[in-house]
Amino acid sequence: MEIGDTLKKAREEQGITLEVVEEHTKIRKKYLDALEKEEFDVLPGNIYVRGFLRNYARFLGINGESLIKQYSNYYEQEDEQEDNLPDLSDKSTFFSKKILIICLLICLAAGAAVVYFGFIAKNSVKVENKQEEVKQQQDNYVANTPKEKNEQSPGNVEEKKDEVCVELNVTGKSWARVVVDDKEVFEGNLYSGDKKEFTGKNKIYFCVGNAGSVYLTVNDESKGCLGEEGHVEKKTYYVKNKQ
Repeated sequence: MEIGDTLKKAREEQGITLEVVEEHTKIRKKYLDALEKEEFDVLPGNIYVRGFLRNYARFLGINGESLIKQYSNYYEQEDEQEDNLPDLSDKSTFFSKKILIICLLICLAAGAAVVYFGFIAKNSVKVENKQEEVKQQQDNYVANTPKEKNEQSPGNVEEKKDEVCVELNVTGKSWARVVVDDKEVFEGNLYSGDKKEFTGKNKIYFCVGNAGSVYLTVNDESKGCLGEEGHVEKKTYYVKNKQ
């Protein structure tokens, strides 16, 4: 294209500098230089390009409309091709939003996992502490119960002169059936904190559920718990010489 060459040749043939053109046309020197170099992207826009071409050509005494037509035919066609290029901004925005949503979902999932496993860990600690507390209570009960110096007779038969006295101390929910001297004196549920005493002249028979929660003292001697948690235990205690 000959726009720039036409302007520059006409100016130089007349011996005019860009400074002189700037003074008379009021077009800044850098825009005049851009017109001669056809660097039209330096100018503010198409309207300014046409106006500057018209004024510059008029000052030089050449046909400005011819220059404007050349510019329009070439550069506006180029702009139109650029306008027809696919706009990827929407697609980029779509992918950006999609990535953001995925990141948010990952963060939410991670947060939920932290809360869940924190809850599980907290409950596990509570269960362990509760089990330790129950064990400690059982140990304290056994340790604080006075022991009799007399030796314990083997098996499930306990002996003492004149009478047999049995005390039940309950640390958890249980049930029991008690028969004293062949007469049923108790049958029912037992709860934590319950304490029951029975005295027989011949014998006392016990059938206890959840034996690990029931502690016995026979004639002031601690026997500890009757058995394991959830198990049923049966025991009979006799008076000596009346077995």
